[in-house]
Amino acid sequence: MQQLDLVSVSEACEIVGLSETSVREWSKSGRFDFPARYLVGSHIRLSRSDLLAWLETRREER
Repeated sequence: MQQLDLVSVSEACEIVGLSETSVREWSKSGRFDFPARYLVGSHIRLSRSDLLAWLETRREER
């Protein structure tokens, strides 16, 4: 079983160039097909590979 490379909200913000508020809200709601979040205890984590794939699809849409 492959382990996910999970990043914090602040790391996700740096990767995708969004505010913490946007990352938190979009990951919860799925807005703009934003990657889902994982809860590790009470901490939100996101998959680095999902974030990079999301960025790539956004670039292709432009």
